[in-house]
Amino acid sequence: MFRYILLRLGYFLITFIVVSLVLFGLSRLAPGDPVDKYMESEIVSEQFESYTNFTDRRQKIASDHHLDLPPFYLSITPKSVPRDVYDLVSRSSRKWYKQLVYKTNNAKAAKGYIDGLDLFELLLSQKSTDQFISLKNEIARVTHSHDIEQIQQFGKMLGIIQFGVDEDLDKLQTSVLENISDLAQGKNEGFHFGLLVPKVMWHGLKNQYHYWLKNFIRGDFGISDFDRRPVKTRIWEALCWTLLINIVSIFLAYLISIPLGVHSAYRSGSRFDKNVSWITMMLYALPSFWVATLAITFFASSEWLHWFPSGGLGRNTQGSFIARFFDIAYHLVLPIFCVTYLALAFIIRQVRGAMSQTLEQDFIKTARAKGLASKQIIWRHAFRNSLLPLITLFSNILPATIAGSVVVEIIFSIPGMGRLAFNGILQQDWNLVFTIMMLATLLTLLGTFFADILYTRVDPRISLSKSHGLE
Repeated sequence: MFRYILLRLGYFLITFIVVSLVLFGLSRLAPGDPVDKYMESEIVSEQFESYTNFTDRRQKIASDHHLDLPPFYLSITPKSVPRDVYDLVSRSSRKWYKQLVYKTNNAKAAKGYIDGLDLFELLLSQKSTDQFISLKNEIARVTHSHDIEQIQQFGKMLGIIQFGVDEDLDKLQTSVLENISDLAQGKNEGFHFGLLVPKVMWHGLKNQYHYWLKNFIRGDFGISDFDRRPVKTRIWEALCWTLLINIVSIFLAYLISIPLGVHSAYRSGSRFDKNVSWITMMLYALPSFWVATLAITFFASSEWLHWFPSGGLGRNTQGSFIARFFDIAYHLVLPIFCVTYLALAFIIRQVRGAMSQTLEQDFIKTARAKGLASKQIIWRHAFRNSLLPLITLFSNILPATIAGSVVVEIIFSIPGMGRLAFNGILQQDWNLVFTIMMLATLLTLLGTFFADILYTRVDPRISLSKSHGLE
């Protein structure tokens, strides 16, 4: 038993690490540069921010969120790409740097050229706005360009400019022109086979994935890209309503479906069994968005019954706790019904199928031959040996409490997890979206792990067969 638990725990940890790697990789492929998003959301005290302050603020944001580090513990790159690629804060600048290296096989010239343009923008920003306006426009045009011919044309334009007595601009002009010449020379040499030689770079614990996973385990999910609030706060606000709806719905579903499924299996072929099977199949076939729409039309519309509100959580925020409780419960009747009916139909089918197989076993026939009461046969012998499918269904409850019901929460205007995830995708709030995905993954694995443990409690033969390699 103990060995079996350790084995399942090992599977849990390995799966969690693999899935976290996949989600981390997807988060880094999401549209937009996270550094730019953080900068856009920050409030700058100065009306016109200097370029120096802009670059310093950008570097600080990247450092605070560990975005100036390599993405993983190690990286495999062509031999021509040096380690200093991570000195560039912007994701687009790193991509630009690599593209220049791939075309010219000259990392030193590519880095010098990029740093030179950056320094040009810094020095020119300190000049009058009408000075070197054409040069500023050309720098903006060739930034992030890896077209060597376009870069050479920029070099020709840069070479004819006279900066006068400004020695810093003169030296920078000479350096950038030399780097452009080296890039063009590397391009003319053709394909470089050194780009085919891989190189493994070890970065240690100072990498983005390590800090990302560490913060997640600590419960620090970062800041929302949309409204700059902590992701943990936004998730907790939504999770309360999703938990409330799902816990009540699951309780009602199991409370109703277990007796119906058990008696339907025990009275197989009867009129009761046929009616239950027909009703459950009909309920399972009804889409939730259609049922929710019908519920609003017939039970929340003034043209029909108008028994319940059409959505929201009520407006009685100033009343007592009891008044607030009943107001919320009144508004959640229809959402809970729409979540419950689908689970109810599915669980009844599962319970009936498992009980039907168990009732055909020899030990049930032996119990009947001994003259045991029907209730004792059903609940003490048959139902206990039919719990495995129910445990499997129960393992899906944890991720369901996180994922929520997107359709139901949107239709009834419930600020739950499903609606939060949907809005996060529309708002491109990827930090929030991938945190929800990680939480759903973690709870899915936890549900599977606890289900495996419960299997051994219900049927000890499972742990024995696993430990001894028997089937």
